[in-house]
Amino acid sequence: MARTSRRRAVHHVNASFLAVTLAFPVGLTATAAVLQAPGASGTSAVGTTPPGTTPPSPQPDTSLPPSTSSPTPAPDGGTSASSGTASEQGNTPSPDRSSPSPRSDDPGRGDTDPVTQQRKQIDATATRLNGTKDEVPEELAPTVDELATTLEAVKDPGTSLRDRQGVIESVGHLTTALKATGDDATPPRLRKELTSLVRQMSSALKAGHDAQAPAEERSSDLVIMQRTAAALDLICDPRTPAKLRGQLLAISAGLSGAVAGGRQTASLRGFEGQMGIVQSDVAEAQEASPASAAAAMRPEHRDELVQLVHDQNEKLRVAGDPQSSSKDRAEAEKDMRDRSARISDKQEETAAARGRSEDPLGKAAEVCTNAIFKSPSGSELPEELKDLVPGSWRPQGVKDFWTSKEKSNTLLDVLAELRNDQSVSAPIKIAPLMTGLARVVPRSDLFSTIGERASYCLSTATYLDEDYGVSVGTWLE
Repeated sequence: MARTSRRRAVHHVNASFLAVTLAFPVGLTATAAVLQAPGASGTSAVGTTPPGTTPPSPQPDTSLPPSTSSPTPAPDGGTSASSGTASEQGNTPSPDRSSPSPRSDDPGRGDTDPVTQQRKQIDATATRLNGTKDEVPEELAPTVDELATTLEAVKDPGTSLRDRQGVIESVGHLTTALKATGDDATPPRLRKELTSLVRQMSSALKAGHDAQAPAEERSSDLVIMQRTAAALDLICDPRTPAKLRGQLLAISAGLSGAVAGGRQTASLRGFEGQMGIVQSDVAEAQEASPASAAAAMRPEHRDELVQLVHDQNEKLRVAGDPQSSSKDRAEAEKDMRDRSARISDKQEETAAARGRSEDPLGKAAEVCTNAIFKSPSGSELPEELKDLVPGSWRPQGVKDFWTSKEKSNTLLDVLAELRNDQSVSAPIKIAPLMTGLARVVPRSDLFSTIGERASYCLSTATYLDEDYGVSVGTWLE
């Protein structure tokens, strides 16, 4: 993919120096984890944070350990043996200096602890939710209580950061819909439709957080509900075209009904995930600031995408209905597979029409990484990326990769949750991290898995390929 001469000029200056730090075997564990500065105070839950949530404060870290010096480029593009650390010379690994976040039960914990941050978000969301009790129709009062109970349940330390965030955001969007049901300015027909939908979505959220369900299925269902709920603000917006609102209502009812009824197979969850990501992409595009209007989703692309997903919703109803014949269910799933491919093509076409992001490598990698962390595929990453994490993380093992933040053009600060529910962070090199992500989500699945944010993954792969000669799986095929 060609880039403008201006961008090439910016990146060419550092290419020979940075290629060394980027291009190395993914499995080389001795250099996979880059060290934090000694004395760093805790970790920060940093990264791309969805609207309506409060990101933890980042802790800047620009120094290197005293024993580490920058590699000196050699004429052949390698580094001189005397310029690196012991681990860079193939000897013993350097000590891990990744810093754990304070445990939630530490008396001196700071506000950078992601669990503390999420508990504050839960309290704020619960306050807003409870404020609707006197406004909503009487029949929705039990739904308000049910949502409050679900919010309280995810305070459990055993709930992963990702699952907890999914519930927090979903309840936030549902609160917007609840307020609309009690607003006299909301048309009576819409109030009725929202009343039914909010009840069903609340039940789905409760089912999605069922502790008895397998962890992977539970996380997948919560991601589906989080994406589905993202469309509620757009549904409630009086400026939304009537046809678009009706389609989003139908899709939301179909997705939440499937989750609440537990009628999903693995393949159906995949279709639902794609349908949900289209909804959230459309909702986000509508909320874009005037400054980004030039890159906004074109109405014709939006309408075509939503129509495809609306049609997919009709087949989902048949495929997930136990009353349907086995023949009808099989035909519906086949039709869904065909339409899913068309949806992916349209997603890619829509992203291409918006143009490639001007963000530098580090920022593009951050957006791409966070989208995959948040997706259902994120559950596969602890095993896939185990050779990239610092040594101190390995005895416990990673429970969940939570978020990342651009640290430099070669590093991302990655925050993860260990299996003992401790939050830890460390810088990790971009090139092997991207290669690991590409093994989990190949090019053929990128757009159906993370939607338009896939364009940031392709941009990252292009940077690595053009500037550093690093191939990122199948992302550039």
